[in-house]
Amino acid sequence: MPFDPRSLAASLRAKFYCSGIYEIQRNGFTLFYGKDENASRRVDFLTATEAQLQNLFEACDAVEGSDTSFGTLQPAHFSSNFNLERSGLMQALRPFLLDGYLEKQGIEAELCELNVYGKGSRSKGVKDAHVSERMFASLIISFPARYEGGNMLLRHLQDEYSADFQNKLNDSSSARIAYTAYFCDVERTVSPIISGHCVTLRYNLYLCDPSVSSGLPSSIACTTWNELAFREKLSKLLSDPSFLPAGGKLGFSLLNHYSISVHQGEGDDRVFVSSALPPLRGIDAVIKRVCEEFSLLVTPCIVYNTSRALVMSDKVYVHEFTEYDTKVLPENGHDILKEWYNGPIWGTVDLHWVLELRSFGNDNASWVPGGLCLCVDVGPTQKRATM
Repeated sequence: MPFDPRSLAASLRAKFYCSGIYEIQRNGFTLFYGKDENASRRVDFLTATEAQLQNLFEACDAVEGSDTSFGTLQPAHFSSNFNLERSGLMQALRPFLLDGYLEKQGIEAELCELNVYGKGSRSKGVKDAHVSERMFASLIISFPARYEGGNMLLRHLQDEYSADFQNKLNDSSSARIAYTAYFCDVERTVSPIISGHCVTLRYNLYLCDPSVSSGLPSSIACTTWNELAFREKLSKLLSDPSFLPAGGKLGFSLLNHYSISVHQGEGDDRVFVSSALPPLRGIDAVIKRVCEEFSLLVTPCIVYNTSRALVMSDKVYVHEFTEYDTKVLPENGHDILKEWYNGPIWGTVDLHWVLELRSFGNDNASWVPGGLCLCVDVGPTQKRATM
């Protein structure tokens, strides 16, 4: 029976968000705001009246668009008593954000903005801007304030999640906030507010500079459910003689957004993808780690679209391909995935896409959109190890 890549892909179904309710100190609900130092105002979200929330909304800068309307304040114009670091929430989120492998570099949170949604406010199809190559996720904190509507919908590829904590926050007598963390390639929509006000803080989350110690142990084991499922499924496949009996290659499109730092003139034909790619995160890191546990060679690659063929390479090319390039790439050992030429002239490699190529907006014209991937070499039944 031929190998069905979907059986392995099902074990990798990624959770692209983490959300819930979190209890904090009661003094963390006070907010001071105002653009005039001599006329600042104060609001406590545990006791705030509708009039106080409306005053906050009116003090915000208006963000208007065809499908967007809400108020926002930059950190220079407000001060919140809520302290993310002291609350312990970031430490609780680490296993999700780094997906089971907590590295020494840690996570750094930057407060970006206060957003207030009043009656009729909404936003549609927003992806948070990458302000740095180190930015990899966002965190939204929702304060208890009564409103109707305003559900937050997160969308990643074909999956959706609706966050609605309004009732849970208002029905509780304890001091609690709602939180939602999600990765950078997730699209966020807020449905129209019917009545009341929704108040949130948004943070950009960064991987800390590896040269700066976070004070954490070098690694902390924290295995997640999808890592266990992937390890179990891969182990069964490798033990099955009918699975790639002569060996072969598995392809995994990277599920997170990564910025490649190589530019024109930096030795295009000598830079390996592995050296130009930032540290893998989430499911991508799980795939590499588990495959290497089984001694399978994992090679980061880019898929290029040339005039003759679809080519997978372990090197970074930033120039547009010439006819010469399309001829020498396969001669230099790069894998041919599909040929456009009236041929065949080279023959295509037998690669099984477990996670197929996806569109995440790589900027280079010669790259296939979403063409960053991991190529995993699997040996024949008698000797699966390839590294």
